Amino acid sequence: MSLLTEIDRLGDQLKNVLKKGTHAPDLFSFDELQNNELRKLNEELKDLKQDRDERKSYASKLYWLVLIWLVVILLIIIFQGLQSLPGAPFYFKLSDKVLITLITTTTANVAAFFLVVVRYLFRPKR
Repeated sequence: MSLLTEIDRLGDQLKNVLKKGTHAPDLFSFDELQNNELRKLNEELKDLKQDRDERKSYASKLYWLVLIWLVVILLIIIFQGLQSLPGAPFYFKLSDKVLITLITTTTANVAAFFLVVVRYLFRPKR
């Protein structure tokens, strides 16, 4: 193709575009588009900050829940072991089946709860 035919072809395309009435957005609509984009990015930033704050809050609460659960289970086991000492000041006796069931079910429940909350709070980015 020669340069002249290329220029003619581009000229014809320009005429067609002008006939259709399409034109670049005016300055006002361009500024409005930019402002809308900035608002959108600002809202996304606010969402990310809120997610981070909530993650910190719930991670702390979850930590304390698991810690308290561990302490309670440890105390139950200690009290169960102390009841067999002669001269113990109190009497705490659970049957072996009850003790095993208590420890197993509470462990499973807390572990499942922990897993659900952690997966929700720290899910991978889309």
